[in-house]
Amino acid sequence: MARTSSPKPSLTIAGPGAGKTHKMVERIVARLPELAQNRYLAGITFTNAACNSIQDRLLKSSGCGPNVFIGTFHSFANRFIIAPFADMKGSLPEERLFCGIDIRELVNESERLSQKKLTPDLRSILRGRIIKSLIKKGVVPYDEIIRLSVELLGDQRLRECVCRRLQFLFIDELQDADTRHLRLFEHIRKAGYTRIDAVGDPEQYIYTFTYHERSAVAPKTFLKIPFFRFKQKANCTFDLNNRRSCQEIVDFTNHFRGEILHSEVGFRGEPRVLFIEDTELVQIVPRFREQADRIPAEQRKRHQRQRLYLGFENATFDEVASRFGIRRLSIGAREKKTLLQASLALLALCHGSSSRKVCTELGLDEHNWRKLGLELLHQVRDDHIQEAATFTERWLPRLRVSDLQERREAVADGFDELRNAFSTTRQLQWIDWSSSINKAKGLEAIAVLAVASNLNQLQKWCMMDRTQRNADTTDTCRLGFVAFSRPMELLCIACLKPLDNQTRSDLQNLDVTFLPRRGLMGSSYTPLLPFGSAVEQPSPPASAAYVPPLGNPY
Repeated sequence: MARTSSPKPSLTIAGPGAGKTHKMVERIVARLPELAQNRYLAGITFTNAACNSIQDRLLKSSGCGPNVFIGTFHSFANRFIIAPFADMKGSLPEERLFCGIDIRELVNESERLSQKKLTPDLRSILRGRIIKSLIKKGVVPYDEIIRLSVELLGDQRLRECVCRRLQFLFIDELQDADTRHLRLFEHIRKAGYTRIDAVGDPEQYIYTFTYHERSAVAPKTFLKIPFFRFKQKANCTFDLNNRRSCQEIVDFTNHFRGEILHSEVGFRGEPRVLFIEDTELVQIVPRFREQADRIPAEQRKRHQRQRLYLGFENATFDEVASRFGIRRLSIGAREKKTLLQASLALLALCHGSSSRKVCTELGLDEHNWRKLGLELLHQVRDDHIQEAATFTERWLPRLRVSDLQERREAVADGFDELRNAFSTTRQLQWIDWSSSINKAKGLEAIAVLAVASNLNQLQKWCMMDRTQRNADTTDTCRLGFVAFSRPMELLCIACLKPLDNQTRSDLQNLDVTFLPRRGLMGSSYTPLLPFGSAVEQPSPPASAAYVPPLGNPY
């Protein structure tokens, strides 16, 4: 097998709203005609949600075969490296269990039991001992899968075996890769058998998300992150078109980027980046909703998720969640995966065995088994199957099941639960969602409210100086950028502390339109009209405390 003529990887630097996942799917589809039957195309990303999105789009392509793998970094490493080769090298016991153990919490628990404050070096040593002990027992924390894979690829013969199987490797969200991921990609690149195609946006890199408590290996400055090391060895192209946000929002976020983005949505002709000067959530949330309600109906149809509430912590909006019907996005983000799992579990229940045994008996690989589950989901979603009797009539022959016997009642209950889950999902699509900014990467909504907990946080969000932004190793400035780049039509910013003169000046320099505290506007305050309507500025009351609006009033 000849090595590829161009071992240099391809890297697309794409800003928020560029449709990175959609473009990745297009590039994968374009490569499928070149894919040899005895080799693999692998697409890897960081989250199950992104994997599900890519898989759903690829399943619509008839050319997507069993030698196409889409999964997380961990599942990729396990499938192609650990599962086939760990036994050969004796890196892991024959019986092993992969699980999401929180090593940091185990270290904290040891610290509490010892009643002594551990130094960072001692915490690192203790962390290593805990991991070593777990692996010896066959318990592998997810965080160790990449490290073990890199260790295995250090063997040249093993590396050759792995890379000869991989014809194409697509990497999503490259900016989130850490030094271990980079070493993994380097092993594959140097082998020379695999064409590597990556996409990412360094402005959305978050240190704490990538390295957690492994601060000793985190880059000291932004310019030293693995993304830029990968870039030095890659053929780079840029996609600077934002297909998500209107130009007013893109112009605002361009203050924080090295490259200037352009909106394909176009201008709306009125301010779409606002600062709400109220400092209590019970006041901020209604003001935000008033502004979101003013967005024309045709613009709101662009996305099902209408309003997204973002803060540094997941719990930022908990105190007002029940009052305003705000649901944490972490509950809904797993719905699609959960529905697919429920669909596959129902099919396995019909067969009276596990998914693995059903696949073996039906001669299906994992890809086609998931495809069956998605087909059932689509039939239930589109109301093509509304009753358990219809489901069993259509699906039992396909599963080679002649009689459910004692499982009949359980299957009927399982089908009803799947139908109810879809009904619940449909109802929740229009409910307001909240999330931490960290977990909101990749999301979008018609209107977004980003609330800073304090002035220091807000000041870093609004930091324009590139030198200062590059030196921020606490993620705060880039977290702000992630929050600011989620909305499609409206961005509202607020802070739980009153503005000082410096922060107000920073916001003015960003051309943000201010919405003064409602209490300062007196009884003559008039609700704002829909976007595009003629508006008369209300006369301020004769009060020394009144602060007139800054910027262009609505």
